[in-house]
Amino acid sequence: MLTRRMQFLIVLIASTVIASVGSHIITEWLRIETTAGHFWEIGQSPDQPPAFLAGSSLAGNAISWPRVSEEQGQQLKGWAVAGSSPWEWESFQQRANDIQLTFLVVSAYDLNEHFLCDFHADTVAFSRTVMDLWLTHADWRFTKRVLSQYPLKYLRTLFPSAGRSEGVLGGLRETFGTLFSSRSPLEAEAGPTFTVGQTIAIKSYQTESITNWDRARLLRRLAIMRGASQGRQSFDGPKQLAFVRMLRMAQERGRVVVIVLPVSPAYAHEFLSPDIARNFDDALTAAQRSVPAARWVRLDYLPALNSDRYFWDLVHMNTVGQHIATKALIDQLQTFPRRAS
Repeated sequence: MLTRRMQFLIVLIASTVIASVGSHIITEWLRIETTAGHFWEIGQSPDQPPAFLAGSSLAGNAISWPRVSEEQGQQLKGWAVAGSSPWEWESFQQRANDIQLTFLVVSAYDLNEHFLCDFHADTVAFSRTVMDLWLTHADWRFTKRVLSQYPLKYLRTLFPSAGRSEGVLGGLRETFGTLFSSRSPLEAEAGPTFTVGQTIAIKSYQTESITNWDRARLLRRLAIMRGASQGRQSFDGPKQLAFVRMLRMAQERGRVVVIVLPVSPAYAHEFLSPDIARNFDDALTAAQRSVPAARWVRLDYLPALNSDRYFWDLVHMNTVGQHIATKALIDQLQTFPRRAS
């Protein structure tokens, strides 16, 4: 006869195994991103070193990097981390050897301290995180959010869907919406992924526009954004520290180009009040003063992109917006010197 303790242990192990298997199955079925740091490269440049590109999924959607590589006659390389920021990119910049040109692509969404990357603990050393939180005098609420990602990292070995409820619910909505509707889903409900350097077809929702959203969808996406950032917007924390460090390292290696992307007017209206927009500009100005040799391309100032019709969600550009942004970037790059001064 099994003792009660032994029975409890057997039930506990069995339930854990079942839950773990189910978690792995659902993340695989819904194609939820569970790993970060995929290396990619675009083009060839046998006569000169490659350029390093750091950016989130916004950078991958906003710019046609194969076209930039072709126009520049230079290979681009980097590591893909969806939903990332300079706090995560910095660790990959240190891996990029023999680099004389660096592209850093940011936006008011990327640099908002309160949008946390789901893969932060996978890419940034715990000691680096603690030091940055200390240096920026982060409050306990924010510190707890960030540091809790480290034990979650290990829990996800057994349960990869842990802490990814938005991706699971969004993925289910997208999957069943596709099954029971002849119309393709307008947005990637499970969350965007960084696809630079991957030879995949353009997804249908990337050709759509948020001007086609109904009021309910817009309100739902705004609510998700507000929840992800806990309704807070600031640009003077660890991300800003890492951003400046990246600029300085890039300048030591050679040339650095910073590309500032716009967000949709719908996002700006909801989250970027005049005071917050001023804080964002102040953060960029401070970074520019720290590394005056950096070249800046302010696509967020481009009137041609100031419309919701150029975005497939609140922060990602669609293919029409990408065409406009890519041409504007290439035109600007042609005015910059090819060698560090």
